[in-house]
Amino acid sequence: KPVEEKLTPLFEQRLDKTKMMKVILASDTNWDAYGQRYESLFDDNPTTFAHTIGNHPWPQIFTIDLGVKVRLSRFRVYQTDQWGNRNYMYAHGNPKRYDVYGAAELPANPDDLKQWQKLREECVSTKPSGPGSQLTDEDLQHFINGDEYDFDQVAYPSEIRYFRFVVWETWDGAGYVTFDEISWWGKII
Repeated sequence: KPVEEKLTPLFEQRLDKTKMMKVILASDTNWDAYGQRYESLFDDNPTTFAHTIGNHPWPQIFTIDLGVKVRLSRFRVYQTDQWGNRNYMYAHGNPKRYDVYGAAELPANPDDLKQWQKLREECVSTKPSGPGSQLTDEDLQHFINGDEYDFDQVAYPSEIRYFRFVVWETWDGAGYVTFDEISWWGKII
């Protein structure tokens, strides 16, 4: 007789971005360059975006207070197409490779990444059709849906409040980063 296994779905909810606040640490990059705004990263407006200054050294980092303690289950990054210009899709300063960190409280030395818990290493944005400037329907749909990453529910602490996004590479390799939005899901503690 086969063994029955009961699976319980993981509870999650989308985090309320109105509770979030930017945190500026000494090692963070300025995300307000070229008339754009840091808060655009979490304003739920797909027509706004954040932008760092050109020729900045790697990594480029931002920190956000999520406003609640949460056990994160996943997050999604929405790249920018700069007001509907498809030439920016999978190009320009959109983040291509990045790590994410978290902490329940700000560490004693918050600028030292070693004092943060690495939640996800080597997140890599993908273009379904592969390299090249040609955009397929699948590429466009993936761009609209965003790059989504799950968190290992065993490997990181039970709760975080502060989130750091550490960009190591962009699609065009430029010394700046720009993208529209980031969203998070999880169980609020």
